[in-house]
Amino acid sequence: MSHLMHLKLSFERHLRTKPSRMSTVIAEALPERLPVEEECSSSYSPNHFYPVRLGEIFNERYQVVAKLGFSSNSTIWLAKDLHQWRWRSARYVAVKVNANPDDVKSAAEREFQVSQLLQGTKSRLVNSKPAGITGHQYAHILQDYFNLNGPHGVHFCTISDPLGESLEDLKQRLEGRIPLNLLKAVTRMILRGLEFLHAECLFIHTDLKPESIRLTLGRWEPQAVARAERKTPRPQKKLEDRTIYTSRQAGDLNDLLRWLEMTAFEVIIGAGWSYGADIWNLGVMIWDLLEGKNPFDSISSMNAASARKHLARLIGFLGHPPNDLLARGSDTHRYFDDKGNVQTILHLTTQLMGWERKSRVFRLHQENAVLEARRSKQCRGTSFTPVDESSED
Repeated sequence: MSHLMHLKLSFERHLRTKPSRMSTVIAEALPERLPVEEECSSSYSPNHFYPVRLGEIFNERYQVVAKLGFSSNSTIWLAKDLHQWRWRSARYVAVKVNANPDDVKSAAEREFQVSQLLQGTKSRLVNSKPAGITGHQYAHILQDYFNLNGPHGVHFCTISDPLGESLEDLKQRLEGRIPLNLLKAVTRMILRGLEFLHAECLFIHTDLKPESIRLTLGRWEPQAVARAERKTPRPQKKLEDRTIYTSRQAGDLNDLLRWLEMTAFEVIIGAGWSYGADIWNLGVMIWDLLEGKNPFDSISSMNAASARKHLARLIGFLGHPPNDLLARGSDTHRYFDDKGNVQTILHLTTQLMGWERKSRVFRLHQENAVLEARRSKQCRGTSFTPVDESSED
């Protein structure tokens, strides 16, 4: 029996997709002194990032063929699935290799758990086919995960379908503005996706911005990306212990500033999140995509004047915030005086880091609430109350 099993496994391996040959073209070499992509993050440490190599095979299955993007906590790679049968079209996936600090790893694990809950809801909707709920197809679901042992720790990696350019990339390609007819179609899809998150999953997105909404790829586009990397490799920087590759798609290290630009007033002052905060984000994002600029001016630098101008601009458009809203904000005292006027001095760097931390804390609270509700099978038919963060420092 063991002999037959060995023959079966050998036969299957013979019929699986073979690894691709890597490029023999010499890529442009970047100077070692020049920070490249993820190295540009102020928090970057080479010991936190896994030194991925093109051609490397992850988890005995996924062969890295191109770099797709990066962030301050991860790199994203296009990989060929070697478990695909040889006579079928090649299958490509996106592999997100997260940095190894414990907080990054925990956040990535929670993201995968929540993604599985979304997948469960999506499967239930597909099977029951209720009228009027059609947004589940716009949810980007993580399909698998594995742990990758690196020279300085373990990296939590996730697998998903590869996505194309972001709405921000598309906007820049279209000379800074997305045409109205195209934007209407995009907005309709985003609203359906939000309906799925809000009505079916009881989940708040919290991070809607042009950079976080990506287009799907056509069937043959991943192959085109892999082919392009073989024929004309992107520039790379070779170091003693790793190679820093440049991406076929853009990365994003401006999450903090863009998050502030898109965020609802009540969130900034610490009055908590709600489904309405997602709708606010969407409205600001639509204006940004249509007009080519933020309606309340962009936060272009981390200084006191920018934050002061942003808050004042919000008040100029919307009027003075209600006193009860200011009273609910745990951070109101940091930005307003006793009369409700914007303070003249804001320690912006401290506040920005506080906003980002509170956003992460909220997401963790929200994910815990959803996970707990699902475990107790009480998610459907219950209302989700956003966590009050007034107790946070």
